Amino acid sequence: MFRALNDIRCLRALALLGVLLIAMAGCGDEDPDGSDGSVGGRDAPNISVNPGTIDFAEVSIGAQDPTRLTITNTGRGELRISNIELVDNSADGLTEFHRGEGWKRSLNLKSGESHELVVIYRPLNRTPDTGYIEITSNNPGANGVLRVPLSSPTLAPKIFSPSVVQFSRVPAGQRVYQVTQVQNIGQAPLRIDDIALTGAADFTMSFPTARQEGELGDPDTDLARWPATIAPNEQFLVRFGFEPINDEPRLAEMIVFTNDPLTQEYVVSVLGNSGSPCLSMNYERGLDFGASSIGQVASRTVVMENCSTTTPLRISAIELVDDADGVFELREGSLPGDLPDEVLVLNPRASVNFAVSYTPENEQESSALLRVSSNDPAKSTLEVPLSGSGTNNACPVAVAEGRLVGSTRFVELFTALPLNTVELTGSGSYDPDGNIQGYEWTVITRPDGSTARPSPSADIMEPTLYLDLAGTYEIELVVYDNQGLASCERSVMTIHAVPQDDVHIQLIWDAPAVINPAEGNGTDLDLHYLHPLGRWNEVPYDIFWNNRTADWGQAGDVTDNPRLDIDDTFKGGPENINHSNLEIGIDYGVGVYYFADRGFGAAYATVRIYIRGELRFEVKNRYMPGEGYFWYAAIVRWPSTEIVRRDRVDFGFPTR
Repeated sequence: MFRALNDIRCLRALALLGVLLIAMAGCGDEDPDGSDGSVGGRDAPNISVNPGTIDFAEVSIGAQDPTRLTITNTGRGELRISNIELVDNSADGLTEFHRGEGWKRSLNLKSGESHELVVIYRPLNRTPDTGYIEITSNNPGANGVLRVPLSSPTLAPKIFSPSVVQFSRVPAGQRVYQVTQVQNIGQAPLRIDDIALTGAADFTMSFPTARQEGELGDPDTDLARWPATIAPNEQFLVRFGFEPINDEPRLAEMIVFTNDPLTQEYVVSVLGNSGSPCLSMNYERGLDFGASSIGQVASRTVVMENCSTTTPLRISAIELVDDADGVFELREGSLPGDLPDEVLVLNPRASVNFAVSYTPENEQESSALLRVSSNDPAKSTLEVPLSGSGTNNACPVAVAEGRLVGSTRFVELFTALPLNTVELTGSGSYDPDGNIQGYEWTVITRPDGSTARPSPSADIMEPTLYLDLAGTYEIELVVYDNQGLASCERSVMTIHAVPQDDVHIQLIWDAPAVINPAEGNGTDLDLHYLHPLGRWNEVPYDIFWNNRTADWGQAGDVTDNPRLDIDDTFKGGPENINHSNLEIGIDYGVGVYYFADRGFGAAYATVRIYIRGELRFEVKNRYMPGEGYFWYAAIVRWPSTEIVRRDRVDFGFPTR
């Protein structure tokens, strides 16, 4: 009886459970609005769009940018889209957003299904536009409305032209031409408000009208005026003429004034007499010995420099001609290199010197020519007039001396450190029959790449000289007496700038497009020195402008710390890194990074490494293409002092 009662109770419980399950299922299937789609719980639809916001690309006026929008049902219930609307909110009232492929007023998407449609942006002006796509569906939330914002960029013009127009060496009085172009690489018309040509008067500017069979017409047919407006992807031509008045490097700038919002004044540098071998001499216009003592040998030092930044200068001959009186002479043993037997090759910015003497026999005037033959296309045969006359007046005597700033004794020969400043003096000079009235200092020998010159001028009794690089400096002094007679014999003082650290690394560079470097108007290369524990351009194990010294080696011992002495940002160096008491068994990296070209383009870098005062490594004029390039120059191994040449240029810092 009890067993039967329990069975009846179990059957009633099972029946009640079934009713509850049916009720729950019914509740799950019924929509609140009476429809039969799932809008709640785990079986609800879910709308997803990609992208969530459409930012159109910059395109030219009249062109178009089609962009796809993907609508996906990521829920479990069916997604029913009742309307898809494109709304254009452009303030100018123009319609610039358009429907493309895939547009439908309504559609149904099952779970996991997607649909693509295309919206098109077709600008009619430069004004930025906005709008949205509105999608109405049975998706829960926000009343079933989803908006996809649309936006377009401000269309702008953008000017572009090669930043440098460069003429090679052109003889004085000869005219040559170069053509460049100005382009609009933006998406809106470029307005040219004005174009100015400033700088050297050796340059002219005109505007060719058209090309004929691939060739430009005669310059006489060019226009004097530029086009007022350039459409996107269009350009116009500019013709520059160059007729130098002398053989010196020349510089001008074309400044284009436009409506480019980023570059309203676009500058193109125009360079003349650059890029070829270049001979420069201190007495190029003539060497006048003036009145010189009869029977006494008067001597002058001629300094020749390769003023090119990129190309070696070959000097094939130095000789005297038309010396009718036989009173001029190339001082024996003073000709540089193996001249006259072998051609002399001067690297870019290198200099040499030789002596010319004059020994008058009477009071009459004498003349001759100093002839220098080279591969400078503008001065293949350079003839320098020599002149002088005799006098019975006694020559004044020049005495050139110097000392380090802060020391007390003047001497004619001494050793200093790179970056020291030397005080020069001609106070010991004298005149046997008068007094000293003038001084003329000339740096006749200096390290390649040095720009050391007497400061503030070369015509005072006591100038200073900054030793910018390691190497030897020779400074000549000529004095003049109260009758204008120059000293007969040369007086030359010598300074050896020798590094005192175990390792001395030196960087100099030259950028052909930079004529007059100034703050913000020049190129910036940086010297780097890497410990193997570190990575390039990271502190503390890379020494460079942002980490000028660090505690390497023995902690707390400053004597084994490397240091960057000077960071140059526009002049071409030097930059120096010094290091003593290096760690045993360590390889140190030496590199150069092109930090900023400021639009001037390529540079040529020179690295020298001294070990205990001795030049042990030198690579001159390594080509650096532009900003962002890194030259891995060498590895210094210690204590063997071996220097391993790497000499590799790549974009960006090496990973090791």
